[in-house]
Amino acid sequence: MKRTFFLVSADYQQDNLQSIIFAQLPSGLFQQNVPSPVRAKDLASRIIHDFSDNHTGTLQFTYEGRSRQNQLSSGQGLTAQSPNGGGGGSAQNQASGGYLLPEAGRSLSGIERHLKYSDKLVLSPSLLNQFQIMFERNRDSTASTTEQRQIAVQNAFVGGGAQATQLATENNVDIRDVLTWSHKTHTVTAGVAIPNMSRRGLNDYSNRLGTFNFATVQDYVDGRPYSFTQQQGPVHFVYWQKEVGGFVQDQIRLRSNLQGSGRALAAPPPSSRAQRNVVRRALPRRLAGGATLPPGEHSPASPGPRRPLTRGGTPGAAEEG
Repeated sequence: MKRTFFLVSADYQQDNLQSIIFAQLPSGLFQQNVPSPVRAKDLASRIIHDFSDNHTGTLQFTYEGRSRQNQLSSGQGLTAQSPNGGGGGSAQNQASGGYLLPEAGRSLSGIERHLKYSDKLVLSPSLLNQFQIMFERNRDSTASTTEQRQIAVQNAFVGGGAQATQLATENNVDIRDVLTWSHKTHTVTAGVAIPNMSRRGLNDYSNRLGTFNFATVQDYVDGRPYSFTQQQGPVHFVYWQKEVGGFVQDQIRLRSNLQGSGRALAAPPPSSRAQRNVVRRALPRRLAGGATLPPGEHSPASPGPRRPLTRGGTPGAAEEG
């Protein structure tokens, strides 16, 4: 029977916050409230279509927005926090407050989008295939309110530009396919996956104009900085990450209360022995996505009353070097 279900939901939040500035300038005490609005947006949509009684497809799109306002008070550090989880929100004049003057603020913006398709197909009474592909695109940016050389006076004020301009992007593809076959006492599950094929880029223009640091306000008036820092070198960075893996597992019911399993994995070699152990334990479940794969260390109870079920396993791993 062909059927279609759909769901759409949206959420928008707005907080008109204020950052309080309490700074000591050469001309005297400076106090001001700076608007620091926070915006957050969320959108989710899902369509489920039954092509037949044995075939179901699901298409899902999400747009997530999160931004975090870092309100600085007197004595706090000057490092603004990035938006939590990326996406769709914005925080204007973030980091204005405390000793930080309005012109040294920054605005953060982020967008996170996911498009996922899942397919479940019953090929026969004993054969099931589950497929999933997901595209992810993230963009996080930081823009300085003004582009000027920064002046930092300890326990007094920070003026000039924030010099925090950055742009970070991420594009990722996730593909998984799991086939399950059941025959008499055997349940064989095999899967392949590309859980992470991504390109990450970063344009970093922070502190490109330099920062003068002064110990006191009088040193600033006299033009006696104790240090000058400036970032030089490349501004554009690109990082590629590719992961490919597969597994085969055979679960055998030897008796009504005794079950055994064998498993073989294939995955890129992690950088440490501890990471290799994590891969051996977690990869089958990670590749399976929503499928349930019983790990060898569990000891569940059998359906019958007061009849313990014993499970044993012989895992194996093959690493590609």
